[in-house]
Amino acid sequence: MKTTTQNSTANPTSDLAPCLPLRSLSSERPDPISGLTVAFEFTPHRHNRRGQAIGTGTVYHCEQFLLVDDRLPAGRYRRTAAAVRLDDLDSLVISLLVEGCVAVFDEAWLRLHPGDVVILDLAKPTILSATGAHMVHLIVPRMLLPHLDMSRPGVLVHRARGLGASLAASTLKTLAQQARHTSLSRIRLVSPSLLLLMAAALGTPFSKPSGDTSLAQRLRRYIEDNLKSQTLTPADLARRFGVSRSQLYRIFAGAGGVETYVRSRRLRRSMIALSDPNQAHRRIGEISYALGFADEAHFSRLFRSAYGCSPRAWRKAAMEGLSSTGIPAARSIAGSPLAAMASWLTQMTSRQQRPGA
Repeated sequence: MKTTTQNSTANPTSDLAPCLPLRSLSSERPDPISGLTVAFEFTPHRHNRRGQAIGTGTVYHCEQFLLVDDRLPAGRYRRTAAAVRLDDLDSLVISLLVEGCVAVFDEAWLRLHPGDVVILDLAKPTILSATGAHMVHLIVPRMLLPHLDMSRPGVLVHRARGLGASLAASTLKTLAQQARHTSLSRIRLVSPSLLLLMAAALGTPFSKPSGDTSLAQRLRRYIEDNLKSQTLTPADLARRFGVSRSQLYRIFAGAGGVETYVRSRRLRRSMIALSDPNQAHRRIGEISYALGFADEAHFSRLFRSAYGCSPRAWRKAAMEGLSSTGIPAARSIAGSPLAAMASWLTQMTSRQQRPGA
């Protein structure tokens, strides 16, 4: 089952679909398109300003991960700090460079060679530059790959000559070649082992998730389910979960601390509510109070600081042009294959964050 038209529909739960529905990312218009543009801002290289090179690709929704067979237009792909705050995609991208020229920035530019495998952290700003590149991406929620330690860098490169990169490259090539002919039931059977193989190949040798991993998951789930509560302070959480303040700080250090993390989750949820046409009848003050903000004016200031406009302006823009991701259409074309892919990715990430997921 393959769909290439923008208006066609796909059932993401059908066992008969090959690796779940797939859509072509090719465009009939002179617009650069790549699977990376779901999460990255694209700027064409100077010689590609007029769109001489159009990107094409195919994305497969494999339930626990997305697989993208991608030919990138020549240009620079920038994952900005603003995008990280906006879309909240807590996922890792494992990418194989099949051919072409690609460089990634991590304190300095690192050039990739065919056969190299790079891991990009969507929770951190990243820059990638590509020319004539064919890549295969595996996009996986972080919680499914706890062995891959991305606590400091936003980029990890595994060179082609290494065993880990060779194993990962062979796996990604096989997936890309077989995906269109493979049923969802088969993918369900092999997915756990496949992710274990990728983690073993690309993770730290003999590593295991730290004791804080499951605790971090439980803390985040508790916060997500109790955002309206006024008892999400560091002291309250430390007491409830029986941990020290220092241990709590260590878990949330990457997010700027517990209070910063809670505030960002509340703002994120409020942004989704303001983008939802089914909640258009709710007053902005009602939404802010329901998510734990005691003062509407203070909420508006925080919202403007995070998203660059007032809650009222955001709602107006969202209602006038809503994409399938719940993000105003300025960032994606509603109904397009890329918008569908963004929706799949957002839903997949959110599903991993729910209690019992």
